[in-house]
Amino acid sequence: MENLTGQHIDRYELLELLGKGGMAMVYKAYDSRLEREVAIKIIRQDAFPPEILQDVLKRFEREAKSLARLSHPNIVKVLDYGEYEGSPFLVLEFYAGGTLKEKIGDPISWREALRLLLPVARGVEYAHQRDIIHRDIKPANILMADNGEPTLSDFGIAKIFQNEKNTALTGSGMAMGTPEYMAPEQWTGQTGHQSDMYSLGIILYELVTGRRPYIADTPGAVFLKQVTEPLPYPSGVVPNLPEAVEQLLIKALARDPGSRFANLGELIREIENLLNADEGKLKASESRPASNKAEAVPIPVGSSPARASSLRMLVVGGIGGVMVIIAALVVGVPFILGKLNPSPTATPIAPTEAPTSAPAPTQTLVVGSGPLLNEITDARGAEMVLVPEGMFTMGSKAEDALAECLKYQSDCDLSWYRDEEPPHTVFLDSFYIDRYEVTNGQYAVCVDEGTCQPPTSSESAIRSSYYGNPEYENYPVIYVSWDMAKAFCEWRGARLPSEAEWEKAARGPEGNVFPWGAEADLTYANYNVDIGDTVAVGRYENGQSPYGAYDMAGNVWEWVADWYSNSYYQVSPLENPLGPETGEKRILRGGSWYDPAYLIRTSIRLVEPVPVDNNFGIRCARTAP
Repeated sequence: MENLTGQHIDRYELLELLGKGGMAMVYKAYDSRLEREVAIKIIRQDAFPPEILQDVLKRFEREAKSLARLSHPNIVKVLDYGEYEGSPFLVLEFYAGGTLKEKIGDPISWREALRLLLPVARGVEYAHQRDIIHRDIKPANILMADNGEPTLSDFGIAKIFQNEKNTALTGSGMAMGTPEYMAPEQWTGQTGHQSDMYSLGIILYELVTGRRPYIADTPGAVFLKQVTEPLPYPSGVVPNLPEAVEQLLIKALARDPGSRFANLGELIREIENLLNADEGKLKASESRPASNKAEAVPIPVGSSPARASSLRMLVVGGIGGVMVIIAALVVGVPFILGKLNPSPTATPIAPTEAPTSAPAPTQTLVVGSGPLLNEITDARGAEMVLVPEGMFTMGSKAEDALAECLKYQSDCDLSWYRDEEPPHTVFLDSFYIDRYEVTNGQYAVCVDEGTCQPPTSSESAIRSSYYGNPEYENYPVIYVSWDMAKAFCEWRGARLPSEAEWEKAARGPEGNVFPWGAEADLTYANYNVDIGDTVAVGRYENGQSPYGAYDMAGNVWEWVADWYSNSYYQVSPLENPLGPETGEKRILRGGSWYDPAYLIRTSIRLVEPVPVDNNFGIRCARTAP
């Protein structure tokens, strides 16, 4: 959806774009009738698969009416709703004081933290009494009034986005929320009042300690920590934290919902009691040995290896700035949550060390078992295709590559292709790879959310305005470095493909010289003789690889994960090769709009010539179950 700043929607003039996510865009606006500033959240139609879009739109009006009936000083008021060119919108109270997220950083006193949380908890209790669950409580959804009073926004928005029929993309369970603030049961779609309580507990923990209790590089890894690691002691970070405050946190963050406070009223009373208590009479938590290593809660004796291995989860739903949809197969997560110790014993954290993220898992976590889907839509709405496990021939004979070059020009040199040999058989586990190259529009969402750096240039080869221009939103992003490409894929919960994965996805089990077959055909790929720049992704229907991936020859060179070594193919492992662990340069694959036919072969390896260029782009991958 294009930026609508300056336009009018009914009586509202859109003054400023405040935020843009995958699901919605938020504007500061002026209500000309009541002469006041408001916030308008416009739902993006393009964020939803066609099969659930109508379900979302139908539910919107019903939920908007329900939310408008909420009237509490600590809940952002829904003032109006409507539709603009088919996109529904909500009109909300405008708060100029920013969000709690902007204020989180260093630890604050436990009293100040409780004072901040108490009015929010009262607002949540008010909604719960009316059978409305928030589902996505986090600091970014807590707005600050000019007087410093916190107010909770986006009540019920998660439910609007949720697929009511539970027709998940890959399974039967649906969960909505933001991973670091989600309760364990939310990953299976079992959201209740205690789920909101857990989210409030995470925020309180973060305010008091300056860090979240479970930190990891992917949503699946966050969940795995939640169900296998005890809660780290808050007092390990904050010496002399009152024991009663620590016990409140431990209870609110119990893994089993039944072990938490019975309702928000109980939590609120405990907060009020602590705030009214004489601090001098509160007992400090016992001094505990510092440790950064949490003891894992074991899977009980009697659970089968197959069940134990079900601690794998594939994140495949739609995520748009604030949302994550997790598709969880029936036998996986409920078993884990039921069998693991439901009330984890806390474990200490070292107070002198900064929080560290868990290393990215070598494969995406998957819950349950079952046949793999040939296509998925990942956490940010990107389409991915399956490349099944099995063997393929990686590399080529230099003489064969030279012969291909000589078809087009006479000054070819055998040395250009020595790093592609010898051809060797490699076994790869199943994985998913993007159907299309990453587009300007997709990359812009990551930039808007503050995770990705903007491309180093907004131009392209022949266009003075490219990145950020709505006309080229569906064109491949360019002027991105390897580090920028890696950051983008990780933001999506994915990763860069290895050289071997990229090559198999491009050439298929038959070892195609080009994605479409054995012979060069420039009508199947973008080439500068005709265009002189990038084209929209997926333009060349007949240029698909055997697995259905577009643009793997031509358009842009694509970064892969590996370091470069000219002798790597001579020593390459025969199972799931990952390339050298160190090196001086990275590798790109696939050829671009600038390159002739002999440079868009599936086995060509481009050693990083410069950090960024107008024909360098991105394609992401994800390990399958």
